[in-house]
Amino acid sequence: MSNSKLQGSMEALLSIGAGINHQMVHLSSQSRSQGCYGCGICTSSCPVSLVGGALNPRRIVHLANIGQLTLEQAGSSIWHCLECNRCGNLCPNSVKPWSLIASLKREAISKGLISHQTYAALLNLKQELVTTLSNEIGMELAPTNATISSTPIELKPRYSSSYSSSSSSSYSSTLTNNYSLCFTCRECSSACPICFNTNEFDPLYFIRCYLFKLSPSRSSLWACLQCESCTQACSQSVKGHLVIKALQEEQAEFFNIVSQIKMRKVKEGIFNTYIDKANSLVGVGGTNS
Repeated sequence: MSNSKLQGSMEALLSIGAGINHQMVHLSSQSRSQGCYGCGICTSSCPVSLVGGALNPRRIVHLANIGQLTLEQAGSSIWHCLECNRCGNLCPNSVKPWSLIASLKREAISKGLISHQTYAALLNLKQELVTTLSNEIGMELAPTNATISSTPIELKPRYSSSYSSSSSSSYSSTLTNNYSLCFTCRECSSACPICFNTNEFDPLYFIRCYLFKLSPSRSSLWACLQCESCTQACSQSVKGHLVIKALQEEQAEFFNIVSQIKMRKVKEGIFNTYIDKANSLVGVGGTNS
């Protein structure tokens, strides 16, 4: 190839590279956003999505994939995110919408659009949310007294009993027995997005209750987001979110349809209030702005 042609090719490549948002490429790679095929599990599993349209992780990923993810496009909904990572933990393709949202938050703070004081107030608001969930849902559904059960209840495997693979029995055994491997390292507590105060909500406390056959006395049992962060963090493969789910199942009324509907309505009201307060802190008015 002649020098003139080589120089022309280099100039063409440089002109293409000049139009690339390298930060966006990095974010897309970090969040694995290109693996998204639009199934919507991230949005349907988001605790805040109980309030219609308040936060849409799938839209955030889509904006990243088409190179249009900006603070203006994402809007105020990024401040509604609880940073529980549930969207990423449940994604079948391991896409991490929470990573994109966290990057947008850092950008807003670095540009001075949100002060450190405001961000601290948002964290306090999230802690207030945990307390509210514990108190209001606990009063609706949970018994007030702690009891001792004769045996711990059996955790249900995710796969149906009709699954006949030779590995199914060992997989089921892993789900039901791994709680006994806990050695109180507190990895689960450190990873839990709502474990601000271990005297209020602590995955380790519930795992220990399950291990020692005690029904927990804390109403914060009902504040669990089922985000699976405790399970993902545990080096012993203890399924903390399933342990908490099992303890909830001990309360017979929890799976009563009427109680389920009642709990959903209570949660909708709580999250509506949370979103309104978050909007007020960041200078946006009204629910779902």
